[in-house]
Amino acid sequence: RAIAPAATTSANTATSQVVKLRFLNASPRDMDIYFNDENGETRYLATVQSGYQLTQPSPVGVRWHVAQDDQWKETYETTSESLQVIRFGD
Repeated sequence: RAIAPAATTSANTATSQVVKLRFLNASPRDMDIYFNDENGETRYLATVQSGYQLTQPSPVGVRWHVAQDDQWKETYETTSESLQVIRFGD
C-alpha cells in the first residue's frame, strides 16, 4: 500500500496521561513514523534514519504506524507504561 506523508502535526487526544515512545531503527533503511490524530486521520511525524532513534511524547491510546519503502510495516497503540520502546528491523 503506497503512502503519501501528510503535514506534520502533534499527536493530541482527549486522554490526559502522556507517555514517552522511543522508536529505534535497527534496520538498514530509513523508517517513516505516522500516527492517527484525534479525528482518526493518519499523519506523518518523522523519518528515522537507519541506526538512529526518536523519542516522542504521546497520549495513551494513540495508534502509531511504521512504514518503510512506501509499505506499512507495524502498528502500535500506546499503553499507560511510562516509556515504551518500539524497535524496528531486528
